[in-house]
Amino acid sequence: MEAIEIKGLSKKFGDRYALRGVNLNVRSGEITAVLGPNASGKTTLLKCILGLVLPSEGEVRVNGRNIREGHDYRGDIGYMPQEPSFPENLTPRELLSLLSEVRRRDPAENVSRLVELFGLGDLWTDPSSSSQAERNRR
Repeated sequence: MEAIEIKGLSKKFGDRYALRGVNLNVRSGEITAVLGPNASGKTTLLKCILGLVLPSEGEVRVNGRNIREGHDYRGDIGYMPQEPSFPENLTPRELLSLLSEVRRRDPAENVSRLVELFGLGDLWTDPSSSSQAERNRR
């Protein structure tokens, strides 16, 4: 089965096309890169797959589920924007708990595993903004 299937995808903003007639298949287990010059529609394509922007035309399926038929498919997607924006007053523990809950995962189990995986130890209880400031001083 295809992990992502896109057929005839178009997205218009006003009278301008950001995407026109895009067809794409990504098989499960493949790594796929989206490359192109600025303003070529890369971000719009990703936002359509995530359901953050609805296509003007065409169809997007993730693991066989049409994105227009609900949001459950989002649990199958891992996405990290180029410049993530998180609340600065949250500690890493609070942020990971929040993200786990959004992803409908058990926060206690998931957070402990992630803390160990990323070696957050010393930064675990510092608010994000002070953690970043401390790293910048080093």
